[in-house]
Amino acid sequence: MMRIGILGGGQLALMLSEAAIKLGHEVVIWDPSADACARDLGVFINAPFLDQHALSTFLQKVDVVTWEFENLPVELLCTIQKSCRVFPTVPLLQIKRDRFTEKQHLQSLDIPVAPFYPVNSIDDIHSFPVILKCRYDGYDGKGQYRIQTKSDLDGIKDIKNIVIPGTFIAESIIAFDHEVSIVGTRAQSGEQVTYDLSYNNHRNGILHTVTVVSDSPYHSSALSYLTRLMDYHDYVGTLAIEFFVVNGALIANECAPRVHNTGHWTIEGAVVSQFENHIRAITGQPLGDTSTQGYPAMVNVIGQEYCHSQHTPQKGVYVHHYGKQERPGRKLGHITIVSPSAVCRDPLIKQYQELSFVL
Repeated sequence: MMRIGILGGGQLALMLSEAAIKLGHEVVIWDPSADACARDLGVFINAPFLDQHALSTFLQKVDVVTWEFENLPVELLCTIQKSCRVFPTVPLLQIKRDRFTEKQHLQSLDIPVAPFYPVNSIDDIHSFPVILKCRYDGYDGKGQYRIQTKSDLDGIKDIKNIVIPGTFIAESIIAFDHEVSIVGTRAQSGEQVTYDLSYNNHRNGILHTVTVVSDSPYHSSALSYLTRLMDYHDYVGTLAIEFFVVNGALIANECAPRVHNTGHWTIEGAVVSQFENHIRAITGQPLGDTSTQGYPAMVNVIGQEYCHSQHTPQKGVYVHHYGKQERPGRKLGHITIVSPSAVCRDPLIKQYQELSFVL
């Protein structure tokens, strides 16, 4: 048994904690929010991340530390790793926090990305249409602006921030056929396991549905890029990369050095989930079987809670609630569908799509 520290207490920490407890470990959750999703699953430290007393308490209670999201103070992680092991790798987290350095890094590893460049003033935007993205803290479509013509810049309220160097990047708009994700886990020994690809659909910039494809023709390329990134960093834990499929080739959109929303289906749809394999990796245990079970899919519940009791329960449908307050555009849970065939699965995806999204 180990004491696992998790920085952040949201839905990913909730599912990581459940996996850790299943394996016989204890968890220590540190989150500034008093209503963190995972607060009741172990020792809960409710304090800002730069609180020195909280840091001291946290370090006394943990054997190994991981995180659930990237927007953490890097100085905190550097301090923690002086006292105990921290997984995944902190350098990749530092690179990932900035969209510009992330794309530079992927490009340096010969992982294809869309053309991009830093934007420090409006005059730096030299072609249209283009996607203008905040370099830091954007997620679920936040901090992204699709600019068709130069005149569209006048309608962006945040454009005043563009005078601050290092605030935005510009990225060419990619006409893609699909968005796909690969999720894999690497152990301390270098052992690596990978899940089948997910095909992703978004609404208003928020991931809404995932369909798992076991025989995807893009798996081999995605795996080679994932392995390249993991091996470079001697990575330990679960990692995801999102790709655009363009004319049969993959272009990386972004990576995530953590468990990932496009891998939530693995709880019921794989023999061993991404969450359990992450815990196995950071605690030095052998990795589990990632084989897909049946024909899985996942639907995010967004904006308004889904009440299963209002609908006839169906075999192979699993509803996860995160315990969050309802709010437009907020991920409140997810529904996993595991069917015996694609013919049975696909109508269920459509059914739950219509029940699970409120702006």
